Amino acid sequence: MGKQPLPLPFLPNVRSALYTAGRRVFAALLVLAVFAACKSNPPPQSSPGGDAPFPDFILPEPPESPDLPYTYTPLTREYVNQIKNSKNIIINSRFIVQLEGLQYYISQGITLNRHNTKPLVEVDALGRLTEWTITSEEHLDIRGRTGGILVAAGIEETTDTMTLRICFDDDERKILDFRQDPERENRFYLTTTEQDGKFFVVYGERRYEVFPSPDVVETRPGTAGPDPVDGDPYLEIVVAEPKKTGEVNIRRQIEGRLIEH
Repeated sequence: MGKQPLPLPFLPNVRSALYTAGRRVFAALLVLAVFAACKSNPPPQSSPGGDAPFPDFILPEPPESPDLPYTYTPLTREYVNQIKNSKNIIINSRFIVQLEGLQYYISQGITLNRHNTKPLVEVDALGRLTEWTITSEEHLDIRGRTGGILVAAGIEETTDTMTLRICFDDDERKILDFRQDPERENRFYLTTTEQDGKFFVVYGERRYEVFPSPDVVETRPGTAGPDPVDGDPYLEIVVAEPKKTGEVNIRRQIEGRLIEH
């Protein structure tokens, strides 16, 4: 629902008062108009940054069929900055997709393993107690180039590095963190904790050990791109090739400035 209009202030319903007030307002406006005619044009307004804002423009409609090739490309901080800086560009009368509108993919498969041992006891009909040890094994497979959505994003102020929280599951409480690594082309790598040479993540409030998946990385229909060569999982996006181009022409009349008297 849209915002309701603010109520107007109460006005007395007296004709004579309104007539007298109207004459006074008209006289005041006439004096202001004469005074303004003697002044020069006001200086042009400038944007807070000093430069004129980049104008919005509309790009042509995309082709009806996805004939353009699309390529899996590692997501980097540079792509993130481009998206943030392009928020004033309009595509087909809608704002360009922001980070939450991107489709994310994990570069290669991983398996999350959880081992749990729980002691139980059983009392039979004769009152005898039997001890049990129940061992459960849970394996969660996330295949290479499985799609995910952005749930949250944050920046560490001291290092200016960004972390993206991605959900590949139907439960948004089950997320994986991918942190920007400035030493590796600013890609976003899976964040893990190490203990005794093993690597762990917290997934849905449970702790899992992370293993590389033996599954072959799949290339989805309509896309291309080489298999990831890095040993650690990172985020990918799908980018259209070749790059598209747009053109903006700006022209305005400079009115000049006059000395104020």
